[in-house]
Amino acid sequence: MVLGFLNSGKHAQAEEQVAAALSRSMARIEFDMNGQILTANDNFQKVMGYGLDEIVGKHHSMFVPEEITNTAEYKSFWKKLGSGEFLSGAFPRKRKNGQLLWLESTYNPVFDGKGKLIKVVKFASDITERRNERALLQSVFEAISSSQAVIEFDLDGNILNANENFLSVMGYSLDEIKGKHHSMFVPKEFRNTSEYRSFWQSLNQGKFQAGQFNRVGKGGKEIWIEATYNPVLDAVGNPIKVIKFATDVTEQTKLLLNLKQMIDGNFAEIDSNINDLNQRTVQSVDVSNNTMGITQAVAASAEQLAASISEISRSMTQSQSETERAFDQTETANEMTERMSNVVDQMGSIVEVIRNIAGQINLLALNATIESARAGEAGKG
Repeated sequence: MVLGFLNSGKHAQAEEQVAAALSRSMARIEFDMNGQILTANDNFQKVMGYGLDEIVGKHHSMFVPEEITNTAEYKSFWKKLGSGEFLSGAFPRKRKNGQLLWLESTYNPVFDGKGKLIKVVKFASDITERRNERALLQSVFEAISSSQAVIEFDLDGNILNANENFLSVMGYSLDEIKGKHHSMFVPKEFRNTSEYRSFWQSLNQGKFQAGQFNRVGKGGKEIWIEATYNPVLDAVGNPIKVIKFATDVTEQTKLLLNLKQMIDGNFAEIDSNINDLNQRTVQSVDVSNNTMGITQAVAASAEQLAASISEISRSMTQSQSETERAFDQTETANEMTERMSNVVDQMGSIVEVIRNIAGQINLLALNATIESARAGEAGKG
């Protein structure tokens, strides 16, 4: 606003009342047209840490950081005020102790009754804490933006801005997408669905959306992103735009999809094998039933065979006993045979003796005959 403090009339009185009201709630300081300090209220003195006698007559630049006072921008600042131009904004300023603060300020040129500029009245509020919070949020945003793909939309889904990471992932330049609708990144079969419309309705209601999304890049390239869609609210909580943070997870997702396809194939094969096994099991049960009948028959035969084997065993035991008895008798016969053989051998010796004796007798008889022949009749006796 521009304050024109007139010397008379209700309008001048109203402006004085407004100025007084503002002075009670805000920091107020007045400068001449050269920037020299004329006066300041208590609020201003408390904010800046000075007493009034420490600042009156000094230049406005005493509150300005040195890196700003020598700039062309600062010189232009006072040139604009000197031409009667109203200025406002958030300005960095310096307290008495050198600490930096931020003032939300309006610089109001004041005219006299003849329309001549006579001074500049500044109203200010200390927004340092709010500014620091904003700077922190901005730093966080920039940190996220440096590592993630970021894109901004209005509430209708039209693209407002996008960072280099997003453009690189999708393969577009900013000029190719700015002003176009988000649906350009969505597969055609999804664009006209109630689900997609519901997606944007939820964002317009300030509802956060997150998940993995299938998107289409330049040239129809399939892209998968892990993304959050964040409604940005104004001071009273109404959504004003949507910021999306995203990470390219195309490789990981395709790997998982291939793995799922392989697993599904394996499960299908396993299911087929189980069905086949079930059929074989049924057949095996039938065979088992038949086999059980055969087994029972074999068991009966085995019992009969066992009985036969037992009888054979008994017979063999008896035969063994008979054999052993026959063997004993044979042993006895052998002993008797050996004795008889010895007797025969002895009888042979006796026969030989008898033969020798007979031979001698025959020899004697022969000799007697010969002698008898020689003797003649006389010798026959």
